[in-house]
Amino acid sequence: PGPRVVVAELLGPTTTIWAVDPLAPRRRERLALVEHADGWGLKAQASPDGRYIAYLSLPPERALPDADTELWVLDVAAGAPRLLGTDLDLLGAPRWSPDSRSVVARRTTPAGAHRALELLSYGVDTAGPPVTLAAVSNADWAGAVGWVSGELVYATIDGTGTALHRSGHEPLWLTSGIARDIRLYPDAGLASFVEPAAGGNPPMAGTVDLRSRRVDRGLLLGIGGPAARTGDRANDQLLKT
Repeated sequence: PGPRVVVAELLGPTTTIWAVDPLAPRRRERLALVEHADGWGLKAQASPDGRYIAYLSLPPERALPDADTELWVLDVAAGAPRLLGTDLDLLGAPRWSPDSRSVVARRTTPAGAHRALELLSYGVDTAGPPVTLAAVSNADWAGAVGWVSGELVYATIDGTGTALHRSGHEPLWLTSGIARDIRLYPDAGLASFVEPAAGGNPPMAGTVDLRSRRVDRGLLLGIGGPAARTGDRANDQLLKT
């Protein structure tokens, strides 16, 4: 049938996961109907091989999205979801390993002035407890970004700014502010990020060379910045606004 796009449709206490033909959006197949706490949607990601969809969901009648969330994995062919983990954080999106054999989710627990944040790896085809890939304290936020040479790359945000981390390497500081939309391009050894407007400064985009550890923050995203060109006039107008 060709490639399909997976979309989630939120309606109150339920979310429907659809597989949609990108060339004919009216042709779609319902993969799952997920019941959850009213108003809370899913955080989901398809596996690199396209076989699975991992999603985080806050169960009905539960009130703490940063502590009561469940991690499920949906076998696309079989249409059967399976519970992988509990007591997780809905505000940290799942992240698949490159081989599609495990998925990373975040557990958050109170710890004094700051929270304790753990990035846990759950095997799709293996039983047993999750593997802790990173444990972070004295930070306001932490999240998995991707993988380089089989190692997890994750970001943290604290009072000094945003940094990238990788086992066996010193933290790589991106900005003294908050970096968002961090994307990793492992084949090229690069990453990109967006820094929202703050303190009168315009929004900016930056790039990171993970090999040389060089960070460039020179791309203005506000008025007067570079104009986007996609070849489609409607898309260009949307990006401009």
